[in-house]
Amino acid sequence: MFKQKHILAALLSLAIALITACKKEGDNIVVYTVPKEAKHANAPAMPTPPSTTQPMPMAGVPVESAHADTPSWTAPQDWQAQPLGSLRKGSWKVFNQNGGEIDISVLVFPGDVGGNLANVNRWREQIDLAPWSQNEFNTFAEEILVDNVKGTLVTLENRTDDKAIIAAILPHAGNTWYFKMLGKRELVLAQEYAFKEFLLSVSFPK
Repeated sequence: MFKQKHILAALLSLAIALITACKKEGDNIVVYTVPKEAKHANAPAMPTPPSTTQPMPMAGVPVESAHADTPSWTAPQDWQAQPLGSLRKGSWKVFNQNGGEIDISVLVFPGDVGGNLANVNRWREQIDLAPWSQNEFNTFAEEILVDNVKGTLVTLENRTDDKAIIAAILPHAGNTWYFKMLGKRELVLAQEYAFKEFLLSVSFPK
């Protein structure tokens, strides 16, 4: 019993000492006020990146070329129509039983796009042929008349790689129209007559 009284007295003395110490330390507490971070009210807004869904114009081709009046024509029944674009005014595919195919297109560009020789040589490069000289162009290119419009017709054949192009170039109203058939040589040549009949059906807006 005597020991318990001594223990309780010791615990009570310790508690009083702790409370006194806390009060003394509390007298020295310093409170600091930290200013809030200044808001950048006048900071410029981050620029909005350009939308990737906007159509990109073709380099070097004015948008106005897409508004050229499209001529009328009559395509052969075995030409399968394909989706069109702003410059691609006509588009077809022809297939044969052996899996071969050709692409027929009607394109329009403003001006002469570098001239007939330059365009024909681009087509020759497309089927891995050497470029023509001006003399060769004058020799092999044919003059045609479509709806009273003078144009040029070329037949390009790569017999080694079995590829060919038959194409017509028709200048009209400040634009140049390109009628082109590209694909397997045998199939292109088989469609030559139909292609020329197609050209004869072309009628420009009056």
